[in-house]
Amino acid sequence: MRRNLLVLVALVFVSIASAETAPAQWTKFQREEFTNGCVPSCRKNPNLQRRLVPRCEAYCACVMREGESRYSSAQYEILERDARDNVQSQLLQDFAAIYPDCSRRIFSD
Repeated sequence: MRRNLLVLVALVFVSIASAETAPAQWTKFQREEFTNGCVPSCRKNPNLQRRLVPRCEAYCACVMREGESRYSSAQYEILERDARDNVQSQLLQDFAAIYPDCSRRIFSD
């Protein structure tokens, strides 16, 4: 299911990896798909303090904005496939580097 990539967001809140840059823009469907999976996953994250839950939309917007600036819509499809198939590709690991950066920006007081 396509939500696997989004569930990964909650699981790697503090993961560290390096990210490559590639200017891009995701399709409307991809943006909606990402947001529709990311926000609920963030809200359900047991490691997130309840008082910070309202920031989940901003967090997911940050991850999407950064992801979209680095990965093309074709790369998004590969990321989605790798996440769905549980393949720990370099591309997926690079994408995961976005999570802790956005986490620091959005959830740090």
